Amino acid sequence: MNSSSCRRTNKQHTLRTVTSAAEQTSTPVVVEDEYMKEYEEMKESLLGNTRKIGGGLAGYLLLTVNSKAALCALLGAAASSLYLQWIYRDVDNVKITDVVPMRQAEMVDGKVLKFFAKILAAYRHALNPRLLVLGCILGGFLSYKIALIIKLADDLSIKVGASELTARFGAFGDEEKQ
Repeated sequence: MNSSSCRRTNKQHTLRTVTSAAEQTSTPVVVEDEYMKEYEEMKESLLGNTRKIGGGLAGYLLLTVNSKAALCALLGAAASSLYLQWIYRDVDNVKITDVVPMRQAEMVDGKVLKFFAKILAAYRHALNPRLLVLGCILGGFLSYKIALIIKLADDLSIKVGASELTARFGAFGDEEKQ
């Protein structure tokens, strides 16, 4: 067992012990601070590593390829850092009192109504500006793939007219005459 799994096990055990003690004594015990500190450290670590890796990649490309490739990597790393910060802001703004539309959809009676309630909840969540920006950028970037698929399907489709079929295989019924 590595040290991180031991640490998690100890934290889980500590949480259970504190919770049990809190239930017995009816005094609120704040364990949240430790987890919030760990969450803040994780955010800083992810953001720092994202910036370091992006900067390192840009430096490598500057030395080995050219400045345009390095600039593209640097812009991508900057966008990645901004997007990560946007995710952090969304997560930090979640409150325990917030309504979760998908859970409300689960409570709807009837299979068909529940299905449509879930679709509506997912659709409303997808209209989150952060997801829209990512979806638009990703969709725009991948739009060339649709053109490639159409070109591939067009190239692979059989474009044989009746005259070509007759020339290649003869007219139907010619085999019986021979």
